[in-house]
Amino acid sequence: MRLTGPEWRQLLAAVVKVPALFLLTLAITFPSLYVFNALVGSRLRFWDVMRLLIAGIAVTLAVLTSFGPITAFFSVSTTSYPFMVLLNVLMFAVAGLLGLSFLLQTLHRLSVIHSQMPQPIPEESFDAGQLSGTLGSVPNTGPADPASPLEMPAGHLLAGHVKTVFRCWIVVFGLVGAQMSWVLRPFIGNPDQPFTWFRPRQSNFFEAVWHALLSLFQ
Repeated sequence: MRLTGPEWRQLLAAVVKVPALFLLTLAITFPSLYVFNALVGSRLRFWDVMRLLIAGIAVTLAVLTSFGPITAFFSVSTTSYPFMVLLNVLMFAVAGLLGLSFLLQTLHRLSVIHSQMPQPIPEESFDAGQLSGTLGSVPNTGPADPASPLEMPAGHLLAGHVKTVFRCWIVVFGLVGAQMSWVLRPFIGNPDQPFTWFRPRQSNFFEAVWHALLSLFQ
């Protein structure tokens, strides 16, 4: 299949807009996540949270890339624009759920690692004479190897309030991301309309999906 000028421009627009969709959504929702995370006493630092979220977005983009052949197949085998819109909404939803699931699992591992970090022992808790007499009887096993963020230690659970905060943030991220995709539309060119980088502001994402469903079954 030979791509015309508008089709090439639409393809280029999608390549630019998809990463921008997730990065802009992250920029909008990250401040609330970090504040809530700090309020519940999580030990994760600013850059820990940021790297965690970037890793989740990278997983989401990788899943979306794997859906590319499926999108291409239906693009050349159907002429129904509402179907293509709903198919892509479904793919984005699946990719987002997998990316955010990876985020929660990695958050669990990072929290466990922070909980295993040694804490300073107050000097007054030591008796110098007792310590010198018992030090030789303590076997020197060497420093314990820190757990890897990619290994799930057994017997540890992430604090419930931290899980709740991240789960609430995931809902916010999904809602903001859905509307952001509507602001950045079109990701798929409508054959009945000329190419444009952005469309005028109107309606919202959820109303558009509902109308696409009605158009598909009419």
